[in-house]
Amino acid sequence: MTAANILLFMALCMGVVGVSMIGASIVLQNSIRKKKRICTLPVQAVVADLERSDNISMEGIRTVSWFPVYEYQVKGHIIRKRSNMGHTEQIFFTGQTVTIYVNPDNENEFYCPAEKNSKIQMIFLLLGSLLLVLTIGALAVYKMMKG
Repeated sequence: MTAANILLFMALCMGVVGVSMIGASIVLQNSIRKKKRICTLPVQAVVADLERSDNISMEGIRTVSWFPVYEYQVKGHIIRKRSNMGHTEQIFFTGQTVTIYVNPDNENEFYCPAEKNSKIQMIFLLLGSLLLVLTIGALAVYKMMKG
């Protein structure tokens, strides 16, 4: 395999990962927008618990995520629900009161503006864009090498 072919392979891999990250960013952004649109009922919730999730990557890097568990009341029902959004830092504490927005048609669906959902979406978008720029640069170098 020549250096040019290796460069082409790397460029294509970067491009696929970049497009995938941008796609994930778009899906996440649409999910956030949808939740904001349908979760309109403001409710006071208490952070009843913080669930810790330990993960070890294939490279052996250990990460910890914290998932807040909210307890809130809607239409006389007490609901206890874990957030789908984990955080690498403990941004909440047990007993903290936060305002969440609940879907009036589905009390188990909520949106918490205090969670930093848009941060990860922006990171995916920026990294994906950077990979695409690198892909374009690598393809330009490949074209010069070939010809």
